[in-house]
Amino acid sequence: MAPGTYAGGFYVKGVHGTERAPVVIEARDPKDPPLIQGGDVSFHVSGCRYIILRNLRIDGQRGNGINVDHAGIDDTPGHFVTLENLTVSNVGPVGNHDAIKVSQ
Repeated sequence: MAPGTYAGGFYVKGVHGTERAPVVIEARDPKDPPLIQGGDVSFHVSGCRYIILRNLRIDGQRGNGINVDHAGIDDTPGHFVTLENLTVSNVGPVGNHDAIKVSQ
């Protein structure tokens, strides 16, 4: 992702990389990472395998900063989802709102 500010709400479902060729979502320039701002969630990664989120800034989501889950199907859990060098801030008003939520 290029530097700049992006609206939250990215939904990635059923995307599968491999061990040798993961799907990578990352800053084009790690010294100037993009900001994913607002929305209910910045990234919802659902039922995916071999996904990497790297060098991103996440701010101001109403629900969860990042949500990783099994897409509501118990036999399709997310596997090998890697989160690297992320900054997550100002998530949720009060209550059960997580910077990073992982449920399998």
